[in-house]
Amino acid sequence: MRSKKKRTDRVALLLGLLCLVLVVIVGVDIWNNHKDKKERSAQKTASEETSEVIALPEEMMESESSQESESAESSEGSSATEESSEESSEESSEESSQESSEESSEESSEESEEEKEREPEPWNLTLVNRWNPLPEDYEIPEFTELRDNNSIDSRAYPELQAMFDQMRSEGYLPRITESYRTHEDQVAMMDYYIQSYLDQGYSEEEAKEMAEDYVAVPGTSEHELGLAVDISTADYEAQAPEVIWEWMAAHSYEYGYILRYPEDKTGITGYAYEAWHFRYVGKEAAKEIFEQGVCLEEYLDRIDATPEEIAAAQQEQSEGEG
Repeated sequence: MRSKKKRTDRVALLLGLLCLVLVVIVGVDIWNNHKDKKERSAQKTASEETSEVIALPEEMMESESSQESESAESSEGSSATEESSEESSEESSEESSQESSEESSEESSEESEEEKEREPEPWNLTLVNRWNPLPEDYEIPEFTELRDNNSIDSRAYPELQAMFDQMRSEGYLPRITESYRTHEDQVAMMDYYIQSYLDQGYSEEEAKEMAEDYVAVPGTSEHELGLAVDISTADYEAQAPEVIWEWMAAHSYEYGYILRYPEDKTGITGYAYEAWHFRYVGKEAAKEIFEQGVCLEEYLDRIDATPEEIAAAQQEQSEGEG
């Protein structure tokens, strides 16, 4: 019996141990399952948190990328604006420079034309008549005294003397009756002629008009230039003045003198024909005036005219003669 009881106790002990083992195994399994769930839950939470952390930089990157893009576009726009501004500035500068250059060229051209208009004729070609008074600043640098209280601009004297020497060598008897006159002398002469016509019964207006046909209004006389001389004969009984004037009309140009008031140019010169009045203009001009058959006014117009204007004037003159 005792042996049977011992076996029964052993079996119970084994069963108790087996149950304990099972309990332990089940408990361990339950613990492991709980642990696994906890770990998976933790991993899921960590994964979600990680995902959120990664997503944030992407949004920021997109934002930053957008900002960079906008900044780049703004920079490009600014650069384009600067380039456009520079180009516009350069174009404006070029246009301004071109306009300035054109304006400067036009101003220079206008100034050149004004200077040309203001530029006086050479002293020997100074035009003085009733429409062109003696220049206010005109001065005669030096006079040469002649016989009978006459005088002349020293620059015109050598040729005058050479001409008189030639005439005398050919038997002519020239004499200067009038030469340089002061303004006061011219006034006195004008008054004398006006009075002489008044004495003949003409009205004051008529006397003045008739006097101005032969005497220049003070300030408009070539005698005030010091380049004009009135020539006659030294001996009226031996030689008539017409003989002197005929030689002078044919040869005075050879010495730089011209018949200043030709008979067929009174409408241009403004004065009646004066066979005795000769004016120094220089040999070159005198030769051209003589050969062309013009007066000083016409000559000065021609040297200032274009070739087309000269041709037209010559054709008009030819048609008038025809």
